[in-house]
Amino acid sequence: MDLASQPALFNNFVDFTSNLVENVFRTLVKTSREQLETYVDMVEALSGGPSQFIANNIGDLDAAAMKYLNEVVRPEFTSDTTDYTRTDTANVITFAPQDVTLIAAKEQALTNSFSGVRTEIDDADQTPDELSEAIVTIGTTKTVKLELLHAFTKGLLERAGRRSFDQLQALLQMGLMKVVPNKGFIETSVTFDIGTKETSEQSSNSTSTSTSTKTGSFNFGFEKSSSPSLFKKIFSDTVSSKLNIGASGSATNTDVKVKIVNEKSTAATNLDIDITGRVRIDFITDYFPLLPAPGQG
Repeated sequence: MDLASQPALFNNFVDFTSNLVENVFRTLVKTSREQLETYVDMVEALSGGPSQFIANNIGDLDAAAMKYLNEVVRPEFTSDTTDYTRTDTANVITFAPQDVTLIAAKEQALTNSFSGVRTEIDDADQTPDELSEAIVTIGTTKTVKLELLHAFTKGLLERAGRRSFDQLQALLQMGLMKVVPNKGFIETSVTFDIGTKETSEQSSNSTSTSTSTKTGSFNFGFEKSSSPSLFKKIFSDTVSSKLNIGASGSATNTDVKVKIVNEKSTAATNLDIDITGRVRIDFITDYFPLLPAPGQG
């Protein structure tokens, strides 16, 4: 229980929850601001009309058309190996090369990509209305003047720019969609699993030993005789004793079997604690009051 009630465990949970709530609200505000900035940028982009919109997003149409020709048309639809150039010197514009050599098998795909495009060249009698009318066929070779192809490319880019302008204008008229989190909640939870285990163990061994004991004795002596025989008398006078010889002994053996005693004791304590905490915050969104229009109190 002391371990489960350590302040550090819950302080980490509080810090985590605080950071989560702060970051969630910060994300909501950031998302709302990004949506508002997108709307304002769209209004500003459309405020100058189609020409300003094209200038802001495409740039100079002449330069953009040359870039499109060199990066898309030349490597995909022509057999030319060098980049096309457009030079404006003292209002005199020249193109190099004058003619573009088309790949015959890809002529139809090229003209289809320019379908419906008109040029800005003010020469109704000589300028073709469609790119297909500007292509010249000599034998198996198909060419088109670079000046005309450049003019059609400018018309293609301008049409794409005006189409984007019209689409954005239609979106504004319909009302640009925005996401508003009207109601939500933030929920966090934490679970502690604390497990403890205490084990003690004791072992002992005891043995017994064996012993062996042995004892022994020996005696030797003479004893006088009372017999009057001459032989005994001579012998008695000479030795004056009777010979006694004897021996005795004893032995004690003690055998003790060895006995091993193992003693083992174990004590275990298990403790499992589950602690669950939960924080839930419900919120709704609101808006600051609108600023008064200029000139109004």
